[in-house]
Amino acid sequence: MRSIKTHLTVTLLLCILLPTGLIGATAYWFVYNDIRENRIKDVGHIADARHEELRMRLHRDNEHGKALLDRLIAVCQYSDAGINGCVRTKLEQFAAINHVVGFIFHSGIESDLILGSNPIPFDNLNKPFLPGQIAAISTVNGVSLFSLIAADSASGFSLVTTYPGQELQEIFVGSTMLGQSGETFLSDNQGFFITKPRYPPQQGVIKPISAIPMQRCLRSESGETLNLDYRGVSIIHGFRFVPEIGGGCIMAHIDQVEAFAPLRQLVMGLSVAAFLFACFAWLIAAMIGKSMSRPIIALADMAQALSRGDFTQRVSLAGYREIDELSQLFNSMTEQMDNTLSRLKASEYELEQKIVERTSELYERHRKYHSVIRTTGEGFWQVDREGRLLEVNPAYARLSGYSETELVGMRITDLEAQESSEETAEHVRKIMLYGTDTFETLHRRKDGSVWDVEVNASFIREDEGYFVGFFKDITERNRAKQELRIAATAFETLEGITITNANETIVRVNRAFTQITGYTPEEVIGNKPSILKSGHHDQEFYRTMHCALQSEGQWEGKYGIATRMVISIQNGSP
Repeated sequence: MRSIKTHLTVTLLLCILLPTGLIGATAYWFVYNDIRENRIKDVGHIADARHEELRMRLHRDNEHGKALLDRLIAVCQYSDAGINGCVRTKLEQFAAINHVVGFIFHSGIESDLILGSNPIPFDNLNKPFLPGQIAAISTVNGVSLFSLIAADSASGFSLVTTYPGQELQEIFVGSTMLGQSGETFLSDNQGFFITKPRYPPQQGVIKPISAIPMQRCLRSESGETLNLDYRGVSIIHGFRFVPEIGGGCIMAHIDQVEAFAPLRQLVMGLSVAAFLFACFAWLIAAMIGKSMSRPIIALADMAQALSRGDFTQRVSLAGYREIDELSQLFNSMTEQMDNTLSRLKASEYELEQKIVERTSELYERHRKYHSVIRTTGEGFWQVDREGRLLEVNPAYARLSGYSETELVGMRITDLEAQESSEETAEHVRKIMLYGTDTFETLHRRKDGSVWDVEVNASFIREDEGYFVGFFKDITERNRAKQELRIAATAFETLEGITITNANETIVRVNRAFTQITGYTPEEVIGNKPSILKSGHHDQEFYRTMHCALQSEGQWEGKYGIATRMVISIQNGSP
């Protein structure tokens, strides 16, 4: 017979090495590719970050230029000192603060005003701008400049503000993600440097950069790739097309040698680890084989003491000496195990029956509860402690205009149209404190309209705690109440009467109002009483009217084009 110790040792070694080697190789492949892809993506992220910073800078300078033009229009359009004289002072002040190198101001009234060391004329700019373009790039005496145009169609004024390209240099600085060799820079739409490169350039100054990634970028492409740079060095490129300057490129670089150094270290480390693991696995397999064979022999000796029982079952022999002995002993124990198993199965069956009965009862209760919720005419919510909807019924979906799928996951504040977020949060805390509350509020439908709702909310303190609420549409009820209140107003008098809501918006007028003012109800309802302004009343008159409406709910007197008018505030839900 073969020795079980040797057989176990070899088997265990194979069981350890084969799956471990397969898993290790697979893990290595994924880790290797993950590190490689992450390094490439890191360069792309840097390019994205620089693009976003550039876009924000250009937007900021563009907004400054528009604000400056608006200020020039407001201050200088009718200046006694002349438009250009007034504008010159303002532009010089702005240039001193914002590092502007040139202005050209055009009013269409006086001659164009040109200021600064490097103003860029309108004719030199790339007009019209391309989609998404904010600034125009130009080069004067080897110096890169970028210009922003602000124009006002109403006045005909326009302003070109020119900044030095090096103002953008602060954006294109190094990054720890690009290591020791990395750099970022900005080029124009011809492939020439706008910002200063890190390394002495062989291209991009006298002749454009001819590297393949740059050419792809100038064709309006963005991406990451492995290729040569303007020095002929193998690097990882992250390039982003920049429409904001009329076509140009943001480039982020890192040498491949530095970027992929961790991969070479990984290969070396894994090779050493694999060798050490194989040695360790052999030692462990030998120890386990010896350890496993010894208990089996001991169990055979111990099993002989149990052979006096009445066991009649038999199992086939395994072919090993020790296992054969154990098989003969276990054959004699089978009958007792079978009896024990039978008793256990009987107990298990009885327990399963009880579980089935209890499950059926719980299911029936849940079915009835769910059926009531799904068929009731009132809306229903189940909401977690954070205010997110966990469950809604068809009735509420019908009332709100949303589908049940859309509602689940929304927050209370997405539907609440009357209370602010802070008021809603305070209301929720009170319900958690007192357990329940019934109140009226407004909810917003999917189409933006609002509806009156009566809410009966409760806080359930099970599990982590949740809220349930029932919602009744009381729009018609409130509308009827309002109609009764409005009808109670002495409406059909000889005096013109206007009824407004709490926001002082007209909601009803009488026939005398139409006869006096000539306005039909359709023309004034929804507007403020100020529609009747005649220009004969001063601000003190309107303040007196407003105070009377707020304190007494009514104002009476001559107003606008009417000979006599009564204006009342109608409180209550609109």
